[in-house]
Amino acid sequence: MPNVTLNFTITPPPNNTANTQITYNSANVTPSTNTTYASGITTAIARIDKRAGSNEIEVNVTNEDGVLVCNYITITGIAGEATNITVTASPENVSANGIELSHVTGKVADGFGNPLLSTGAIQFNITGSDPIIKPLNSVGEATIRGRHEITSTTLNPYKQFPTIRLHRFPRDFCVNLV
Repeated sequence: MPNVTLNFTITPPPNNTANTQITYNSANVTPSTNTTYASGITTAIARIDKRAGSNEIEVNVTNEDGVLVCNYITITGIAGEATNITVTASPENVSANGIELSHVTGKVADGFGNPLLSTGAIQFNITGSDPIIKPLNSVGEATIRGRHEITSTTLNPYKQFPTIRLHRFPRDFCVNLV
């Protein structure tokens, strides 16, 4: 139908374990209101949110009987290229007695904080030991645990937080704990 006004809205993805906790609200549809051409077609451009996940687009029109008619489409955004890695230890402090354990977890994310889900691996290089390679899990993390000595740096003589170096490989990432 020509000359029908359509309204467009987009809802960005909700916060969950598959995306960043940061709320960007960067999703938009331009124009938000548009009139169909003689062919009955119109065009709008949807820009999905920086947060990975489901972006729901609603198109609605009020028909000649005054009834609101809606249709929905979902566009799913996925994490981009890996640009960030964070490493945490739990617990952060353990006795240097060769008995207590700490879990070291690495998490790889894109430039907007969206985790890379099950796409790659982290290589943990540990002093006096062969590297440990762990694949990323469903929330973009890899964890090792054990009694490994992590060599400290001059900036951190207490061996609590290792220095991290990120090495890029296609779909894999290497973390050196030095």
